[in-house]
Amino acid sequence: MTGTGGSGAGGKTSAPAGAGEELTVFRLKHARAEELATVIRGVFNRTGGWAEATPDERTNSLIVRCSPRVVAEVRALLDQLDTPVPRGPAGANP
Repeated sequence: MTGTGGSGAGGKTSAPAGAGEELTVFRLKHARAEELATVIRGVFNRTGGWAEATPDERTNSLIVRCSPRVVAEVRALLDQLDTPVPRGPAGANP
């Protein structure tokens, strides 16, 4: 896996998925893959970019299929979202 800096959501392009598409696996360190898959689908399917995101719960990874342009945007978003959640006093919302 190659590191992406920031939060450490790594990404590795494994193979071309189709014409103009890439298949990339992002290993997450802090966030749950299932939750971020929902976010990725919502953000990129509403903004004109297209991304198919499938969570792998065993490795806490996201498998993303999209264009090379969109994969860079997905990586940037994951770097911002895959961060530790601040812990406050019991019952307090940070």
